[in-house]
Amino acid sequence: MQEFDFLVIGSGSGLDVANAMAGRGNSVAVVEEGRLGGTCLNRGCIPSKQLLYHAEVLETIEGADAFEIKAEVTDIDFAEIVRKVNDDVAGSSESIRCGLESSNSHDLFSGTGRFVDDRTVEI
Repeated sequence: MQEFDFLVIGSGSGLDVANAMAGRGNSVAVVEEGRLGGTCLNRGCIPSKQLLYHAEVLETIEGADAFEIKAEVTDIDFAEIVRKVNDDVAGSSESIRCGLESSNSHDLFSGTGRFVDDRTVEI
């Protein structure tokens, strides 16, 4: 059985705590069952804001006539937009993985963490 000073279940905002504790010389275990980065990076804040930005650009182009600018949108490749957003998210998640795996202070465990008593987690 391995022992750590701190345990973080999930790799979203909990990574801030993990990094702070590792920076203070503590050993840190990070347990993640899915893609690294948490909900915000993978399914929430980041991809939704990237998609909204594309919509805002379209809205700006459609309003160009108000500035005596003639512009026309002839095509929107939504599949390509989504592919680029997904690639960006995957790259960020992989960057987190590389950082954790190269750290001497973090140990990354893939799986679901479950407390079996007050101080023991089963993965």
